[in-house]
Amino acid sequence: MSLLLFLRRTGPVAIVEIRGPLTLSPNLRSLKKQLAEQLTSETTGLVLDLTGAPIMDSAGLGELVAIYASAQRRDIRIALAGASSAVVELLRLTRLESFFAMHPDEASAIAALR
Repeated sequence: MSLLLFLRRTGPVAIVEIRGPLTLSPNLRSLKKQLAEQLTSETTGLVLDLTGAPIMDSAGLGELVAIYASAQRRDIRIALAGASSAVVELLRLTRLESFFAMHPDEASAIAALR
């Protein structure tokens, strides 16, 4: 299964719907680049909707951390929506869950960032 990204905005919040595994692949490398194009000077929040991303490996985790660092440098708050139990467990095991605001769905993540 390949990684698909759907990008859109709701006011100052950029939303990235991720479908497919966040695992080592050529498409994973394009994630950060495509996100950079969405993060404008008006962007105050970023939602990564992981509802369609059932698994994540260390490469996906690395990209997530790089996205977090990039957002922090721009004073953009970041939230994860709909993360699977496997993704949540990986974040917990690596002690990274405190870096990301976790929400059950996209709507609550958007509301928290407004």
